[in-house]
Amino acid sequence: SRVEGATFTGYTGLGRLALVDRMRISTIDWDPAARRGTCEVEKLGPVLQGAAGFVVAADGDGSTVDWFERVTVPYLPRLLAPVVNRLSALGFAYGMRRLAKLVEPGRPVDRRRVDG
Repeated sequence: SRVEGATFTGYTGLGRLALVDRMRISTIDWDPAARRGTCEVEKLGPVLQGAAGFVVAADGDGSTVDWFERVTVPYLPRLLAPVVNRLSALGFAYGMRRLAKLVEPGRPVDRRRVDG
């Protein structure tokens, strides 16, 4: 696919406290019979490295999005990793709630799935 291999830059953080998050699309697939799509990206650094992705699947009259991230910060002392992991999880949950509101205004967000 022309999309696989494409690169893009996102910003991870809150407001001005954001990191440049360079990524390359490694896999993208849509299965019309299953009404299910997947996308995986490789994090290219310089600060965040690893992989992330999501699966979008039909769910009744809506959709379910399952997201994953396996991210490392290569220069982070191991002692700080638990704190950074918790802050990252909180920031990610906040971002997903905002995204859900943008995608379908007025539809309640299942916080167990967003925060879990």
